[in-house]
Amino acid sequence: SMAGLVGLPMVVPYCTTKFAVVGLSEALNAELGIHGIRVTAICPGATRTRVMEDARLDLPGGLADKMRASLAAHAPMPDGVAKRVVKAVERGESFVPIGLDMIPLWRLRQTSIRFYQRMSRSITKRITPPR
Repeated sequence: SMAGLVGLPMVVPYCTTKFAVVGLSEALNAELGIHGIRVTAICPGATRTRVMEDARLDLPGGLADKMRASLAAHAPMPDGVAKRVVKAVERGESFVPIGLDMIPLWRLRQTSIRFYQRMSRSITKRITPPR
């Protein structure tokens, strides 16, 4: 998941596990690559699945409904993501970000972690209800 590349507010446990998987994939690729074994870390952004309907998310201010609507309107279908995954594995790619929704955020994080963190805090402040 792209959540393994950028820390997202309100889904800290999810991001934590995804960051772990990306690190595991990188380490295994380095360790097993000398034996001709490749590991591919696939990091898709939003994909049109039932994740939002089936997940137990406690998001503030109707954010879950907004995310569901965005997924329905903009996220790629799983078969398109699957085709990209197959192509990546066939090519021996070690890392594959997929989807247009999160890649700009990830690129921003790569370019300036300070600006990314400032922006992330600003977004979190806007979506978090007052106490």
